[in-house]
Amino acid sequence: MYTNANSAVIGKGARFFACSLTDENSGKTYELNVKEPKLRTYKEFMKIQKTSSLDDIIALVADILKSNKENVDITAEFVENSFTSTEILSFFEDFAAWLSATRSNDPN
Repeated sequence: MYTNANSAVIGKGARFFACSLTDENSGKTYELNVKEPKLRTYKEFMKIQKTSSLDDIIALVADILKSNKENVDITAEFVENSFTSTEILSFFEDFAAWLSATRSNDPN
């Protein structure tokens, strides 16, 4: 399960995307601060919205989420088993909004 905790974090200099992930099998919840993506990941994120398979989308979400301050290893298998289709869409919307806000607040 994915929950956005980002509304309080968007602001000048916000370099981390805050979210919560719950492993429904174990019940464990991870509070993550996802780092700003590297250019390769950013390019994949911008491109994936056009034409990609579901497996590509799952792999990209895992790639984005595994780059977190807490060093929690998020795998494609975790994303596939934990996210609903609605949560994947919400993640992409929230992450895109965060990227946009981060860029507009600090264009460097």
